[in-house]
Amino acid sequence: MKICSCNTSRETILEKSVAMLAQRGHMPCYFNQCPAASGIFGADRDKHTNVDLVRWSDSEKYANLIELKWESDDPHAALSQIVRYGMLYLFCRLHGSRLPLRDRPLMDARHVALGVVAPMAYYRGFAGEALLARAGTHLAAFAGGKTDGALSMTLHACARLPGPLPAALRERRGSPAALRPRRPHA
Repeated sequence: MKICSCNTSRETILEKSVAMLAQRGHMPCYFNQCPAASGIFGADRDKHTNVDLVRWSDSEKYANLIELKWESDDPHAALSQIVRYGMLYLFCRLHGSRLPLRDRPLMDARHVALGVVAPMAYYRGFAGEALLARAGTHLAAFAGGKTDGALSMTLHACARLPGPLPAALRERRGSPAALRPRRPHA
């Protein structure tokens, strides 16, 4: 995997960077571009409907479905998008016996956390905290009710990826320049 120099999308660069770190063993629980419903509504619609990042813990049966945002859309649209992916997940789980998905580990999750990860500036002016809390409460009740309590689901909006940071970032954590590349020593 590589990042094309012609790609200027910060979202894609971040996503591929995480995928490359995962591939190299630094973030082993992550993978990118998880198909959510590509082509499910017909050959000419939703051809590329993928969750940007998924963090999966097999031992805990815990999944984070993550939508990355930088400058595109707005927080409301991003939250709507990740909730749609959560509902698609729930649909697939409920109808797994009729879909070729039963053997996929993610279908046995005990908990699915839906999240939008974006820089703090992305959330500037976002006054939807109450809406986010209400949507999260209803989402949890709906998922739990539909699965007889076998699945819990939460909704989050945050400014960093879930889980432990790679060692290279942990060393520099706390400084404002923590995510900027280090300058080579002269």
